[in-house]
Amino acid sequence: MEIEMENNTVPLVSDELDVSITSTSSDWATGWSDIPKRFYVTVTDSNGTAVADKNVTLTTDNHDISFVVQNTPITNAAGVAECLVLLGGSASESFNVIADIGGSSNSSSNLSGVVSASSMRVELVDMELDGVKFPAALNGIIDDAVYDSGVLVANLIASNMQLGDSVKLIWGEAEISGSVPGDAGSFTFNLSGREDLFQNQTYRYRAYVADAAGNGRYTKVNTVIVERLNGGGGLPYLHAAIIDEGEEHGFINKTMADYGVIATIPGDDITYTDSTGKDVTIESPLSKATECRLILRGLNKQDVAVRLDEIDIDLTGYSSGDYKTNRGQISTDFFNTIGEGSVQVYYYLTLNNMSYSVSKSNMNTYVVDVVPPGI
Repeated sequence: MEIEMENNTVPLVSDELDVSITSTSSDWATGWSDIPKRFYVTVTDSNGTAVADKNVTLTTDNHDISFVVQNTPITNAAGVAECLVLLGGSASESFNVIADIGGSSNSSSNLSGVVSASSMRVELVDMELDGVKFPAALNGIIDDAVYDSGVLVANLIASNMQLGDSVKLIWGEAEISGSVPGDAGSFTFNLSGREDLFQNQTYRYRAYVADAAGNGRYTKVNTVIVERLNGGGGLPYLHAAIIDEGEEHGFINKTMADYGVIATIPGDDITYTDSTGKDVTIESPLSKATECRLILRGLNKQDVAVRLDEIDIDLTGYSSGDYKTNRGQISTDFFNTIGEGSVQVYYYLTLNNMSYSVSKSNMNTYVVDVVPPGI
């Protein structure tokens, strides 16, 4: 549930653009300064029609806090831009987050007149909730036995949650959202089958709940270590996926993103040497896979992740060769959120109940610049 906060606008004129800003909550935890808070900025004309391709910037009126903008987004076809900001400071500090916009690539729109500004009030608060419980790994280690158990749930404990309250689990760079189905004191996030969340590395995880008024309650931060042999990067690596449009010049521009890009997952055999020294070949791995998930990781110009999109690939009817996504399966909005930065593409396959992945050194990365010229 998104909460629209105060919209400080000047009187409308015929060629004016209206800007409003929302977020799931009107606060943020003081101990969460390492991950960004997400704001959603909507731009419309004086008739209430969505305006796309507007570059959005966020600022604050409080220079005593840490306020670090993480991306350079543009508005999508619905007139909405997703903005990420790292926030840091002391509990009880409050400040305005102010949204403003730049130009447009659509010169025919003739919407270059006065622009109304918008702001919302945000307060920094303490982490009042205990850390999220992950009962399958109380010792902080996720190995093959834990992963294969299929009981991969994270429990948020918070008293007096009510029907419709928004909840979110932040697991590493991934965010899993939900809505409380009824009055309760806990909420369970089911992570089973999410190979992308259990790669061999250390994850920091946390969660929050926000009520209908935008008041958030935040957990402390926990850590878990993934150490798997039959997945999570412990098996022979897959061949690299590509984005077709980015192959010739190494970048994705606005024209490509708006038209829709295509990702190719190779169907080549996998050959490797096992622990006994024997050469092993897995022929046509896509035809044998019971699960395939394509991952797009959006980065800003400082190589900090700002968006993570996961696409379940249906291999029903696949026989051989490379697999290509349909145009439109990869969201244009994914690139709008990045603005300027890069995209990393990779995938996971499940074969014989074992999970295979692409090595980090073999993941293809493409420059992204979808910000209209002149902005």
